[in-house]
Amino acid sequence: MNSSQKRNKQYIKQFAQFMYQIGIIVASLTGTTSLFANPAVDHIVSGDVAIEQTANTTTINQASDKAIINWKSFNIDSNESTHFNQPAGGITLNRVDPTQGASVIYGKLTSTGQIILVNPGGVFFGSSAYVNVGSLIASTEGITDKDFLNSHYHFSQDSPYSGSIINEGTIIAANHGLIA
Repeated sequence: MNSSQKRNKQYIKQFAQFMYQIGIIVASLTGTTSLFANPAVDHIVSGDVAIEQTANTTTINQASDKAIINWKSFNIDSNESTHFNQPAGGITLNRVDPTQGASVIYGKLTSTGQIILVNPGGVFFGSSAYVNVGSLIASTEGITDKDFLNSHYHFSQDSPYSGSIINEGTIIAANHGLIA
């Protein structure tokens, strides 16, 4: 890792912590109980998917082997959880709008299958993050729908954003699962 990458990583971490603290202050002043309000869906691009959301829980029920979901934001506060209920061998490509900044995960992210989380703005797993999935790929580089649906997992830099992936939490994959 070169010095520029180290500075970028440190900046993203400090910025995420700063925004989290600002959010707590704003939430306490406005009476808001949930800072991040779990992931905010934009639209389902492909697959048979139903998304259920309550105050602190998001459940993604996927009936198809593959699904693509575009999210406005993908954040999980420490008191929130997001679960992907997938068929055996199921995989979901989750694209996040980078204009909303890095995805910040302090809560629980679980799945019965494989998760790909793409946010060119970065992904920060905070110290209280708990991830338990079949497999997880977190990336700042994109993948086309065609490549994903044809199982060609070729990622490329197709965005002007240059975020980082930072993990301070706990990430667990199933036996023979991948964490990348």
